Amino acid sequence: MMLQLPKNYRAQRMASKIHEILARLIPEVLEKRGVSRIQYPIITEVVVTPDLRKARLHFNCLDKAYGPLVETHLKEASIELRKQMASTLKSKYVPEICFILEENL
Repeated sequence: MMLQLPKNYRAQRMASKIHEILARLIPEVLEKRGVSRIQYPIITEVVVTPDLRKARLHFNCLDKAYGPLVETHLKEASIELRKQMASTLKSKYVPEICFILEENL
């Protein structure tokens, strides 16, 4: 009997790796942009499409007032984050990152 993996196992594994990598990279990038530590985002979920081409990163901020500002900084830094992620991620494709601010905590 063969082991049956979930249909989107590759996407789940990729999402886990992306979460791990970006949790380390995002504070570094935001610090370069002058964002204070209190404004750093909390990654709540990473969803990767089955073809591994796109990743949606859902995040919150402890202080709701900083959410839109942090979202702007993350969107501006998405290309830089993707390049840094490519050097760490061992994959044929590096997903395009889309940041989504979650309003509820």
